[in-house]
Amino acid sequence: LAGSRRLGAPYDTSFMAAVGDRLYVATGEECRALDAATGETVATYTAPAGEETEQRWGHVAVIDGRLIGTTQRPGASRTRFSREDVVEQYRELRPLVTGDGIFAFDVESGALAWSRRAGLIPNTSIAASEGSVYFLESRSAAARENRDGRVTLDALLERDAHVVALDLRNGAVRWERPYPAGTTRHILYTCATRGTVVLVGSNNQSGHVWYHVEALDARDGTRLWKRDHANNRPGIGGDHGEQVHHPVIAGTVVIAEPLAYDLRTGARVDRDTAGAAWAIARRSGCGTISASSTCLYYRDSNPTALDLTPGHAPKKVTRVNRPGCWISIIPAGGLLLLPEASSGCVCGYPLQTSMAFGPR
Repeated sequence: LAGSRRLGAPYDTSFMAAVGDRLYVATGEECRALDAATGETVATYTAPAGEETEQRWGHVAVIDGRLIGTTQRPGASRTRFSREDVVEQYRELRPLVTGDGIFAFDVESGALAWSRRAGLIPNTSIAASEGSVYFLESRSAAARENRDGRVTLDALLERDAHVVALDLRNGAVRWERPYPAGTTRHILYTCATRGTVVLVGSNNQSGHVWYHVEALDARDGTRLWKRDHANNRPGIGGDHGEQVHHPVIAGTVVIAEPLAYDLRTGARVDRDTAGAAWAIARRSGCGTISASSTCLYYRDSNPTALDLTPGHAPKKVTRVNRPGCWISIIPAGGLLLLPEASSGCVCGYPLQTSMAFGPR
C-alpha cells in the first residue's frame, strides 16, 4: 500500500492493527480494513477534516468496536529509508511525531463516533483500555506553531500540557490532569490496563539515562505512585536505544527496563524464592522488550526468553539470528514469532529469515 511505510517506531506509532479477521492499515488520509485471509479491502475510513489542507492518518488502534486515529501533517512520520535517516533516530532528544486531533470511528457502521482538536498529541502517548482512551495533550502555543508535525518533549511540555482521558464511545472528557515541564525529555509512553494508566519517560541525570515511571488511577487520574531508576547501561548519548525502552505490562507487573514494579502499588517485584527484588541484566544489542503472560522476550545478542516464574534464568530462543532494533519478538496465538527485521544491519548473524516457535 503506497504511503503506508513508517520508520522510527520509538517516536511514532504503528500503521497497522490486527483484530479478529481484519487487518487495519493507515495509508495517506485513509485507514483501510483488509480481509486477513484474502487481503481484499472490506472497508475504508477517511480521517475527519482538520485545520490543514492536507493531512495524514496517524495512530491506528482498534478496541471495543472503535477504530482510534489521529490526524497529522504530511511528512510527520519518518518514511524515507536511508542510512542518514536511520542514524538520525538513534540520537538523543529526538522530536516525537504528533497529531493535531484524535477521533474514533464505529468499526461496523463506518460512522465517525467523535472527534477532538484541542492540542498536539504525541502518538507514543496514546493508550486505550476499559472504555477510555488516554493521551498527553499539549496546548502550548510554541509547540502548535511547528510546521512539520515533529515536536520535542521540551516544547510539548513547556506549558499547558495535560494527561487526558476520554470516553471511548462518545469522546466526552472523563478527566484531565496537568503534566509538568521537565518531567521527561527523550520519550513518553503510555500503557493502560486493570484500572491503571502507566506513564514512562526518560531523561539524562547524573551521567546516566534515568527512567521515570508513574501510575495513575484510571477512574479520576489521581497518582497512585511514582518511581525513578537509572538505566543499566553506563553513560549518556548511547546510540542503541537506551533512551527509548518501551515498558511492558505482564499481568499485574510493570516492567520498565531494567526493573519491575507492582502495577497498583509501585512496590519492587520479587523473582526468587529468597524474596529478593530483581532486575534485567545488562544485555547486548538494541531493541526493547515484549511479553506474554508468563515470559519476557528481548534481544541479548540473540532472541532471549525470561520466564517470570521465580527461579528461572534467561534462555536463548535461538543462537542463529537476532531480532530487529525495536519490538520484533511477538508472542501471539500460542506461538513465538520472529519476523525478519535485521537484514538492513551489518551485524554478523547468519540466518536472516522469519521463524515461528511452538510450545513444547
